[in-house]
Amino acid sequence: MAPWSVLETPMAKIHQHLCAFHVVADEHGRQIESHHYCTCVSPDFHQCIIYDSDKPNARLIGIEYLISEDKFNNLPVEEKKYWHSHKYEVESGVLIQMHASGIEGQVPENKEREMMSAIHKTFGKVIHTWNIDQHPDLPLGPPSLMMSYTKPEMVNWEQVKERDREQGVNTQERSKIRSTYLDLDYPKNKEADQWMRSGKPIQFKPVESSLTQTSNGKQASNGNRNGS
Repeated sequence: MAPWSVLETPMAKIHQHLCAFHVVADEHGRQIESHHYCTCVSPDFHQCIIYDSDKPNARLIGIEYLISEDKFNNLPVEEKKYWHSHKYEVESGVLIQMHASGIEGQVPENKEREMMSAIHKTFGKVIHTWNIDQHPDLPLGPPSLMMSYTKPEMVNWEQVKERDREQGVNTQERSKIRSTYLDLDYPKNKEADQWMRSGKPIQFKPVESSLTQTSNGKQASNGNRNGS
């Protein structure tokens, strides 16, 4: 018998359901609806598993890590290229908090204020292991580094409206309400969203590697593992 309680398993620790849209870092037309089921590891670090819907037949498509601005600011310069801000995603209403317990629809506005205020100043690193828009049946090919939109003209609003109709939510109305309590003067972090600022986003690419002998006689990989 396991020495821990069922209530202490990773799945039991999931306490948040967030719905947003991710975009492939180097292909801005590929916008994917993403349902995040998240666990709070610490006050400044959350980890999420991502599905393409909240239905029983949902496909597991990726993972995302969320960190505070303090943690982001302390990342190595090269590491920051993988991370995106959540400022616009929250202010626009595109990111919504949903019930994590299977109840349909969005969490009432007064219940999500604390969460949205916190996420507003966080940063995410998200990888989709299943490119469902290209391979709907199986997770083929390399994973994709994903990002979050930073301005309205980038968003496929018809896809957002379809999400709203299906979930019974109103993105525009939620955005108006959030403008009354979010710190809209909170400045964009100049080291975040480098995929937009530089115009040269990084992406995972498959590369051939080679094997070398380690000190214990076992073979180890010796190559560029991220292909970026």
